Amino acid sequence: MKLFNKYFVFAFLLYPLWAWLLMAYLNIRIDYLFGALAMGYAILMFVTKVSKNKPIVFPNYLVFLFLFYLYSLFINTLSDSIEVSHKGPIDFIFLNEHLTPVFLLFIVENIEIEPAIFRYVKPIALLIFIVSVVVIVIQYYVPFFGMYMTFVTQTEYLDFSKRLFSIYSWISTNAVGISFPFIAAYLYMNYRNELMKFMIAMGALLYAFFTQTRYIILSMVLILSFLYFKEKKLTLKRVFVVLLIPVIFYVFLTIFSFDVMEFFYRRVLEDDHTNFETSSAGSRVSGFNAFINIFPEQPIFGNGEKVTPALRKLIGEDPFIHIGYLHYLYAFGLLGCFFFFSFCYTFLRRIQKMSKATKDYSCFIALIGFLLANWTLVWFRFFDFGLFICFLSLVTKYKSLVQAKYNAVTYRDYQILPGQYQDNKLISSFPTKF
Repeated sequence: MKLFNKYFVFAFLLYPLWAWLLMAYLNIRIDYLFGALAMGYAILMFVTKVSKNKPIVFPNYLVFLFLFYLYSLFINTLSDSIEVSHKGPIDFIFLNEHLTPVFLLFIVENIEIEPAIFRYVKPIALLIFIVSVVVIVIQYYVPFFGMYMTFVTQTEYLDFSKRLFSIYSWISTNAVGISFPFIAAYLYMNYRNELMKFMIAMGALLYAFFTQTRYIILSMVLILSFLYFKEKKLTLKRVFVVLLIPVIFYVFLTIFSFDVMEFFYRRVLEDDHTNFETSSAGSRVSGFNAFINIFPEQPIFGNGEKVTPALRKLIGEDPFIHIGYLHYLYAFGLLGCFFFFSFCYTFLRRIQKMSKATKDYSCFIALIGFLLANWTLVWFRFFDFGLFICFLSLVTKYKSLVQAKYNAVTYRDYQILPGQYQDNKLISSFPTKF
């Protein structure tokens, strides 16, 4: 099983490559195929562990996410939202974006791999990082280079003259701003060489600005700033470096002929719009006003993901309320969002505890960036290869740390059971030995 575990990890690490091959030659969406793969592999892992009488880790956050999936299925069936989905009923039920993460995260919590595997994971992740940056720079000069053109025509509501997607258009609309920050955070945290860290930071910021998408820029600035100051104590030298970075980065952008002022006026201030309603900010305001008017009609159970006629009058041509948290409250109500927000909180808390123990905050801050980004996005995409690699690295480090501390315990007048070992503020959340 351990050999297959390695294959599974590397398969997910090469997610963008598979996405391109599957869509370009077979017209198969990567999320569907790998969603089915994750489900099948998780079930196989569960059966194998049960047959060998090995402990199974199933944290509370997975319970909340699964309950949310069941509720979303119920309310969407009740409101006929399945019929208006771009998926068929089978895909909607079994390859649902709220179900497949349950299996993927279950795999991360239970997979048995050696920490040495990350000697190979890190350079491959770095290669993906470099390719992502290079492709998006090329796209700035050569429109639609490496782009999945069907993706462009199917999502006409996006202005592709302003936003670039690097290699991620083959995966989904939002992968450009979700997958990459996790990869960047993982690399920055796991390279010790200061020059390498600097180049990763410059590459990540370059990528963020070339996407010309505000939430990605804010996410990358948040992630890099947090990791930089969390890693070492605050000194005058480090403050000076932070003050110097904007100057260096401005020169960096100038070298690539990136028009900073045009970006500021066109994407930040949106001066090219004839009226406020057609702007990105205007769509958010319209969505907020629509939510205020519509939400009181079904506050407890929600309306499902179907856009009702009443909502359509308020949001115009927008296909949804363009504020993720409000969209979920509209669709799933307070009851459904209780399950979903409980999942988000317990998942973040679990990652925070492991981050504190291992002193690796890459997954923690990247997840916070992701959650903040969903104020401007719509769907919460937890089935993601960047999140998978970053979280898997954290869990592997945490397991190794707890196992090392457990092995170091000397038994005298009492016995400490696996999973109950306590040392200062480090408390293993795993119920039994690994």
